[in-house]
Amino acid sequence: KNSHHNRLQRCRIGRTGYVRIDKKSKTGLDDKGGILNIGNWFKADGSDYNLIEDNVLFKGGHHVMELDTSFNVIRNNYFHSERWMPSPKDPNKKYGSRLLGGGGLAAQQRNLIENNRFGFAGEPPDDDGAYGVEMSNPFNIMRRNVMYHNGTAGIALNTKKHWQASNNYIYFNTFYLNGVDKVISNYHKSGLSIQNWGKINRGNVIKNNIFFKNFKGRALFIGRKVVDVIDSHNWKEKGDPLFVDIKSPVDPLKPNLPNLNLRKDSPCIDKGGWLTTVTSPSGSGKSFTVKDANYFMDGWGIVLGDIIQLQGSKQRVRIVKIDYDKHTISVDKDLKWSQGVGVSLAYQGAAPDIGAFEYGATQRSFE
Repeated sequence: KNSHHNRLQRCRIGRTGYVRIDKKSKTGLDDKGGILNIGNWFKADGSDYNLIEDNVLFKGGHHVMELDTSFNVIRNNYFHSERWMPSPKDPNKKYGSRLLGGGGLAAQQRNLIENNRFGFAGEPPDDDGAYGVEMSNPFNIMRRNVMYHNGTAGIALNTKKHWQASNNYIYFNTFYLNGVDKVISNYHKSGLSIQNWGKINRGNVIKNNIFFKNFKGRALFIGRKVVDVIDSHNWKEKGDPLFVDIKSPVDPLKPNLPNLNLRKDSPCIDKGGWLTTVTSPSGSGKSFTVKDANYFMDGWGIVLGDIIQLQGSKQRVRIVKIDYDKHTISVDKDLKWSQGVGVSLAYQGAAPDIGAFEYGATQRSFE
């Protein structure tokens, strides 16, 4: 409770969890334990503003990491939880877990999940939630991540009775070979799944992502009572995006494979859409309004803010403050803009690339 402004960096933590006979049914199985929990599912407890970066977090029980608070930065980590926990009914049968889960109330929101690798989420013993990421709260930014070889969806946005997975911004990610668990056979097997089991799930943004070779070519699964989804400039199973290396054998202990950087002849280069547009009258200065500022973050007092770039300009500036109510962005240098011009994260070439990596970017190593 009230454990805030913590930093976990350059750690390797894993193998925490177990499978037991379910106490209620007496016949089913239940999973317990996790590597890292931040916050409380049902009550905001002040455990906000934490930085989790440059770690390897692996082999959890119910999950690897649970995130139920606000204004956290989860970046540059490698998550995996392949089948490793033996069943108490059959020691030869092993189970895994989802990788990153987020629940909580609507007030628990605005986390940045960036530049992580989420791979090899294995079948759990009690349900079908072998997700790379499962979020059930609003206004999170998920970008520059790769989701691959997970048992069900790479990302699932699940609105439940008490939780509201609305208004999440999922852009510049790569979803490759998700839904690979042959034991699980339902609608969760896709690149990205948006479900509703309670309040209406609304306003999620899916933009500039690559979906390739997910279960039966299913990029997105959108369930009932899911409305106002923005689905824009995504590469949805329509051909080979030409990654650097998807042929070398993959293994959880080889965290840098597959290499999902783009080759120089990739059709995804310069094909991304602008995240938002400037709404201020044409002018110059250090502050302007945009149509939707929720794509960006100003550091929230724990890291540096985003570096952004306008359409047709080579100038890059850093965000120092965002007013999310007024959609006002303040930057560190004078900038000239035209009303209606596009805004994105820093990019190369004529426009942003689709997927987790701009062409020429260096893939982060976890060796």
